[in-house]
Amino acid sequence: MKKFQGKDWHKYAWKPRLTISDGWRTRLVHLEDLMEICHYSESHARKIIAGQKPLTPAAEDLLRMAILRAHPGWEPGWYIEQDGTISTPNGFTFDTSQLEQFAFMCSLHRSMRRDAEKVHKENKELKEEIETLKQRLKERTELRVYVNDNAEPARTLKLIKR
Repeated sequence: MKKFQGKDWHKYAWKPRLTISDGWRTRLVHLEDLMEICHYSESHARKIIAGQKPLTPAAEDLLRMAILRAHPGWEPGWYIEQDGTISTPNGFTFDTSQLEQFAFMCSLHRSMRRDAEKVHKENKELKEEIETLKQRLKERTELRVYVNDNAEPARTLKLIKR
């Protein structure tokens, strides 16, 4: 794409152009840019800019990628910038290394969540076991003492509640 160069910048600024937008960014496409990016002839590009011929959907996607840096299929506001970073609709930018770190953090979060759910389940089971043991202690009226793994109790103690 040509930039404003030399003495003829005013001629370039007043040339006919096509407006391309994705609802978020809007850019002007000059005749030379349309010819260069879409490989159109000059007469065909002039007809498109004048509105006599429609711009094909494929050429429109190509212009959005080249001029707006928008990826087809992505929502408006998400762009791949010239340096390879991805910009978001709210203005944040991030690059591939940050995406790798994000994937690692998601994996770590899943692992920690799985471990926390396991600990929570074990904690719940232990609380239930404690409650059943407390209930059994409340119901018992006597305590039997066994010595040396004998089948018969050596002594029976009566429990008196106060």
